[in-house]
Amino acid sequence: LKLSSNNIEFIEEYGFYGVEELKSLDIKDNKLKYIQINSLSLLETINIDNNELEDIDENFFANLENLRSISLVRNYIKYLSEKAFETNNK
Repeated sequence: LKLSSNNIEFIEEYGFYGVEELKSLDIKDNKLKYIQINSLSLLETINIDNNELEDIDENFFANLENLRSISLVRNYIKYLSEKAFETNNK
C-alpha cells in the first residue's frame, strides 16, 4: 500500500482496518507525528521516511514479528525506547 506524499497528518487507530494482511506499507513524505501499525501483524516492510515522528515507544512495533525492513529517515525522533524492537525477532 502506497500512501506517500499525501500530506497525511493523522491516521486513526483503526485506519488500517480491513487490510490486516498487508505486507508492505509506504507512508513516506507525509506529516505524521504518530502512527499505530501494530494491527498489521503480517507487515514485512515499512517506509515512514520524511514525516514528523518524535517518539518510538516500546509498543511501536509490537506484534510485527514478520517485519524485516524499517525506514525512519528524516523524522524528528527524540525518544527511542530501548524496548522498541524487543518483540521483533527478525
